[in-house]
Amino acid sequence: MALNAHRLFENQTTYGSFHSAITVTENQENQLRAARDDIRSALKRGLRDWADVVEKAILFEDVASSFPTPPLRPRFHMQGSFSYRTQVEPAQFPPQQIDLDDGLFLPVSYLTNNGARHPVVASKGLFAAVERILLPLCKTKGWKLGDPKDSCVRVEISQTAHVDVALYAIPDAQFAQLVEDAAAAQLQKGLVDNAARIRDEVEFDADLYRRISGSEIMLAHRKEGWKPSDPRKLGDWYQTAVDNHGSQVRRVSKYLKGWRDFQWESSRLSSIAIMAGIVAAYDADPQGFEDSRDDLAILSIAKTLPAFLSARIDNPVVDGQRLDEGWSADQRNEYVAAASSLANLVRRAIEMSASPTEAVRLLQEAFGQRIPKHEDLIEVEALPAPAVVRSAEYREQVAAAAVSDVRQAGTATRPWSSRNK
Repeated sequence: MALNAHRLFENQTTYGSFHSAITVTENQENQLRAARDDIRSALKRGLRDWADVVEKAILFEDVASSFPTPPLRPRFHMQGSFSYRTQVEPAQFPPQQIDLDDGLFLPVSYLTNNGARHPVVASKGLFAAVERILLPLCKTKGWKLGDPKDSCVRVEISQTAHVDVALYAIPDAQFAQLVEDAAAAQLQKGLVDNAARIRDEVEFDADLYRRISGSEIMLAHRKEGWKPSDPRKLGDWYQTAVDNHGSQVRRVSKYLKGWRDFQWESSRLSSIAIMAGIVAAYDADPQGFEDSRDDLAILSIAKTLPAFLSARIDNPVVDGQRLDEGWSADQRNEYVAAASSLANLVRRAIEMSASPTEAVRLLQEAFGQRIPKHEDLIEVEALPAPAVVRSAEYREQVAAAAVSDVRQAGTATRPWSSRNK
C-alpha cells in the first residue's frame, strides 16, 4: 500500500505540520532582528570613534602607522539561513540555538606586500575592536560574548539564540566611487532622499552590494589573518537552485536541518553540507520532484545522501575548500549510517506501511515528535506511484497491448453493442 504523507510535512490546515513546527516564530525572528540592529548601531558608533576603544598599534598594521586614520564607517548585510530563508527552530535547545548571521563590511585602504593586497587594518585588531565595542552593550542588555569563533564574533542574546557577526574588508577607494556613482544616479532622477540614504545608511544598498569587486573582499580570520572570501557566491548559488527547482528546495532544506537537529545535540554536519547534498540531488534529476509531494522528494533525496556523505564534499562556490573539513572517519560513518536509516524509515513509511498510524510512527522515529500525530493527514494511494510511466517505451508497449486487446475482444463486444443500439 502506497501512502501520501505530504500533508504531514506541509499543509495549511489547523492540524499543523512539520514545516510549521520547525519554522522560527515571528516573535523569535523579531527578537533576533532587534538584537542585530542594536549590535549594528553599537558598531557603527564605536568604529567611528575607534581611538576611544582600541590603540592604533593594535587596530592597524605596523606599516600603516603613518597612514591617516579617519573614522571607520562599516556597512552591514545579513547572511546565512535568515538570508536564504531556511532558518529552523532547533529540536534540542538549549544547547542548540537559533542563530542569525550578519556581515560587517569595513571600507579601508589596502596595502600591497610581495604582490598580494590586504587591508591596512589588522584582522586581530578588528576582532579586538569589535569585541570591546560590544562588551558594554552586552552588559546593558544582559547578553554575553560567546566563545571566540575563528571567523566571527558571537553575541549570545539568550540561552536559545545568538547573533554571529563576520568581519569583512573592502577597498575604500573603490567603495567610495561606487557610492558616489549610485548617489549621482539618484540625484539625476531628482531622488534626493535616495541619494542621501545610499551615502549614509547602515545596511548595504542592494545594487552597491552586487557591484563590489568580489576579488578584493577579505574575511577576517583569527588564526589565518585576512582570507579572500565573497559571501555573495553562496547566496547566489542557493538562489539559483531555488529558481531552477522551486521553493520545495527551501522546504526540504528545512526538513533535513530539522532531522539533523533531532538526531544530534551537536554535529559537524553543517547546514551548508546538507544543502549541497539536496541541491546535488535536484540537479541530478532532470524530471524534478512533484511540488505537492514533499514526502517523495524527501525519500528521493534521502536515498542519495549516504553516497553523498561518503565522498569528499567540495564547497560549491570556493575551489579547494571542503564542507567536510575536519570530519573524522567515525563521524563520517555516523552521518552515513544516520542518512541510510532516514531513507529506510521514510521508504517504509510511505511505501510499506500497513496503516497511516504506522507511517506516522516511522516518520516520528526519523524526524521526532514535531511530525504531527494526525493520521488523517495521510492519504492512501489507490494507484501505484506514476513515476514508472516516465518511460516512453513503456507507454508505447501499454498502448500496443490495449489495441491488441480490443481486436481480440471484437467478436465479444459486437453482440453487446447490437443489444444497446
